[in-house]
Amino acid sequence: MAQVDTAVLRLYNVSGTSANPIELFYIAEDGWEELGINWNNQPAETGALVAAYNTTISSQSWIEINVTAAVNMGLADNRMMTLRIKNTGGNYYEFADKEWFNQSLAPQLLLDPVSQP
Repeated sequence: MAQVDTAVLRLYNVSGTSANPIELFYIAEDGWEELGINWNNQPAETGALVAAYNTTISSQSWIEINVTAAVNMGLADNRMMTLRIKNTGGNYYEFADKEWFNQSLAPQLLLDPVSQP
């Protein structure tokens, strides 16, 4: 079974500055398709809490969240990794996505694989 030593999710906050924590949940359901998903058929809000970010997030800045547990869960399950990002406060964040006009701000998943002996 493959695993990683470290996995970091980088997100660029386009707008919204707040100290609201965000939580990331590993969603085991992977029966959705990117072009077919919408608000009405989104995966259920269930799953294991795998990461949290509790530092103030400033507008127009990167945040890095350790998602090693989620990546290793996905690898162990041999399935696509789905994460739900949940803002636990009243204010909002707007993170750049892969369709954002500036592609250099798209989310990044940085992986450091386990060293082979």
